[in-house]
Amino acid sequence: MHTLKREKRDLSLLIGAWVDDALAIALQEYLNLDLSDRYNLSFKISENAKEILDFSRDNNVDIYILVLNNIDSLEGDIMDRQKNALNLCSEIQLKYAKPIIALSGFHEETFVKKAQLVSNFFLFNACGI
Repeated sequence: MHTLKREKRDLSLLIGAWVDDALAIALQEYLNLDLSDRYNLSFKISENAKEILDFSRDNNVDIYILVLNNIDSLEGDIMDRQKNALNLCSEIQLKYAKPIIALSGFHEETFVKKAQLVSNFFLFNACGI
């Protein structure tokens, strides 16, 4: 009996988190273990909103995994970081229409509702990420 060998597809993931963040590293390692037999994976990890948008403009990104409280826009306090992270998700959705998995330790109810609206999947971690 012959088994058909499937050709691997390319899959590009952008993880928005601190570059040396344990969660970003763990996500990358887990996804490599789970998906590398079916996909040619490429990863970009960045914590900077402008760098994320620049990379998205110049490269095809298939899936975004964004740790919202770790996205740095280099301006403002914690409230500005929340707003800027949500704006980043909105801009990605409008320009690229690609799936966004958003994670956050921010627990303020209005933020959580907005994060659910601008992402395809939102996970709140009460312990912080």
